[in-house]
Amino acid sequence: SDLSYMGLPVSVFSRAAGPDELQYVPADAAVVAYANVRDVMNSEFRQRFKSLEPSQEHKNEFEEKTGINFDQDVDSVTAAVMPKDGMANHPAEAFLILARARYQAGRLESLALEHGAQVTDYNGKRIVLAKDGATPPNASREEMAFGFVEADLVAFGSLSAVKASIDAHAGNRNIVSNNEMMKLVNEIQNSNAWAVGRFDAIASKAGLPNELQA
Repeated sequence: SDLSYMGLPVSVFSRAAGPDELQYVPADAAVVAYANVRDVMNSEFRQRFKSLEPSQEHKNEFEEKTGINFDQDVDSVTAAVMPKDGMANHPAEAFLILARARYQAGRLESLALEHGAQVTDYNGKRIVLAKDGATPPNASREEMAFGFVEADLVAFGSLSAVKASIDAHAGNRNIVSNNEMMKLVNEIQNSNAWAVGRFDAIASKAGLPNELQA
């Protein structure tokens, strides 16, 4: 039966709860996290981590190459981790990042091609497949990719994770249909940064410290 929230089925709230990016998160994700970058950047919380940020020189170089000013152009970041039983051969393959920003898709694609990437289409979406020269040809680790799922939204992760994100949206088989997870999102969605889910389901494979699990 449906879980309830304040006496009503969670399904009543599902479509309105959380950011639109959740429609690109597979339904079986164990953990989902979200940050409204605009709000976080202007918060006292961000000031505590200023020392960990790249130097202005590195930021300028990144903007020159990609056309993206992280401080001004990135609006939000959503992250998901698949459960350990669904993880691939390497923990990194279980992560999915969705970043909403003002992109210059052509510029990013050209930059990737210059560095040996390959571009392909999947269900009408452009995917850039990064070639990792450090990975041996016969290694089991899957190649990383990013896909332009919307004009201002990029999905980043392993190729299978990016494809799963596209499929989740196209087939409405996403986290929005997971009532248990959406109940948690309903409870905290007004925060500018949050994370919900079953951290125990990913801890052993993702190598999360005990403090972060807590």
